Amino acid sequence: MAQSFNFGFSGDDIEVEESNDDTNLADALSMRKEDQSAAFKSDKFAEPRVHSLEEILSSLPSKIAYNHLSIPISTSPDAAISLPRRELFDVRLQLMAEDESPKDDPASKTNNILNTLGSDDVKSSVYEGGLKSWECSSDLVKLLAENREYFRNKSEAGEGPIHVIELGAGTALPTVSLFQQCLHDRSNSQVSPPPPPITFTLADYNIDVLRLVTVPNLLLTWALHRETLPSTSPAPPSSTGDLDLARTLLTSFLADLHSLNVTINTISGAWGPNFSTLLSSLSPTSPNPASTLILASETIYSPQSLSPFTEVLLSALHLHSADKRRSSGEQGASPGSSTALVAAKKVYFGVGGGMDEFVQGLRKADDDDDDDDDDDDDDGGGRLSIREVAAVGGAGSGVARIVLEVGVMGDA
Repeated sequence: MAQSFNFGFSGDDIEVEESNDDTNLADALSMRKEDQSAAFKSDKFAEPRVHSLEEILSSLPSKIAYNHLSIPISTSPDAAISLPRRELFDVRLQLMAEDESPKDDPASKTNNILNTLGSDDVKSSVYEGGLKSWECSSDLVKLLAENREYFRNKSEAGEGPIHVIELGAGTALPTVSLFQQCLHDRSNSQVSPPPPPITFTLADYNIDVLRLVTVPNLLLTWALHRETLPSTSPAPPSSTGDLDLARTLLTSFLADLHSLNVTINTISGAWGPNFSTLLSSLSPTSPNPASTLILASETIYSPQSLSPFTEVLLSALHLHSADKRRSSGEQGASPGSSTALVAAKKVYFGVGGGMDEFVQGLRKADDDDDDDDDDDDDDGGGRLSIREVAAVGGAGSGVARIVLEVGVMGDA
């Protein structure tokens, strides 16, 4: 039996105006679990799997509805980032349309979905909350916007590839904000040769989350950016709207990604060694070291997930460190730049996870890795640098939220 629970904080998605449509779909996905791929079986964690962008785009309906989330930033008094995201009522409609059970059947999965929506935030090994936009994802968007050095859209010839990885992506607001910046920079770039390749790899436990919100939010970002390109000072986007997903639009999306040297990968399934192997297979290769940025928000709420998440994070951090040393043929050569930003609540009451437990596990895993390196100097492991780079709330202002920066000491 999958364990279910509610975090007990606000219970709703990050608001635009209304809240009735922003309930989670934990039970919806629970009822549809038997219809998912063979990897998603009861009593087993989902096996990791790579999904092509074309595969996910082909599952979308002919139209999707969206709203805009405005996230204030401190660069000026009225500054804010506006990010498009698919409406959750529209996700609900797609799930209903895909359900073939008769409407008058008491056992209909659709009826069960409508009767049980919103009871749980998470169902362990079934649904990990990815259809909501959680508070810490906005904290990460804000940090990235106010500290652009985390994501330099390098344009000089000879620079290595850029790899952005979001673990537990869900609605992928942090990646959406960087993708938005990437589109703006590269669409207006006059640099020759073109900027180096950039890869966005988005991972979520549920394939349904990836196809229903993660990829649609990236598609919305591209489509809305494309409409504003003719104007150097576009008007603020409307708060809500619909996007017609004609075949020509989807074809143009894929073509634009190719012309801008952008790749989008998706991985579903549980964290673990198999996940890390798939992630490594998607890592860009180049004679020059890659710049890697790993993003994660609200991924450490469960004590059971801390160890596999930490192992995957460390593996991702060391990917390009090891690649650079192997390519150079030198022990101790400067690795590629690898940084992780992990946003989470200080403590998750009633669940058991939290930032202190994560840091303890991170340091222990790094110590173990460092001990292993004594026997293999070419392994690319190294002591971590861990520091808090943002803090929100606490001291009477609600549960404290923290963004932690994790890097490999010695990275350029």
